[in-house]
Amino acid sequence: MASMEETKLPLKLLVDKERNRVAVAEAGGDLVDTLFSFLTLPLGTIIRLLSNKHGKDEAKEIGCINNLYQSVESSNDEVFWNKICKRMLLSPRNPCEELCQKLKLKVDDTEPMKYFMCSNKCKRDDGVFVKGGTMYLIFDDLRVLQSSPGKSVQQLLQLGYKNFHNLTQKSLNVGLNEM
Repeated sequence: MASMEETKLPLKLLVDKERNRVAVAEAGGDLVDTLFSFLTLPLGTIIRLLSNKHGKDEAKEIGCINNLYQSVESSNDEVFWNKICKRMLLSPRNPCEELCQKLKLKVDDTEPMKYFMCSNKCKRDDGVFVKGGTMYLIFDDLRVLQSSPGKSVQQLLQLGYKNFHNLTQKSLNVGLNEM
């Protein structure tokens, strides 16, 4: 089985050569599912993931919340009622944990809860949050729309693109590091 680092999802870009920026991206449901999964992440998990990715000294700051997280992290275990309290603050549970485990590209590295259940014959293979077989448009302000030729042109016109000759298509594969 491939590791999470090896998972790559296709992404098509329309790049404005003149402005040297992406006008719009087109992606499948798997990539949009991963993008939308950011909304399910608890704040403590976001801080931890940013710290792990960039290291403590280079961590991206989100206001003073990083200081709050580091205060919990550096506090002695005796400050808390028990070790579980400290662990809950540093690695809070995602309320959509079960759904996020089905993502092809998992951003949250928190260990999932383990449950013992009877097997379920009903299986959802068509996406996690959005319909998997659908294509989506992603704009630089993170607006996401279901893809259709009319919407593409309409949105590009609203963004000020009148001459589509300056736009070139570029295809790439997005992995965990790029997300």
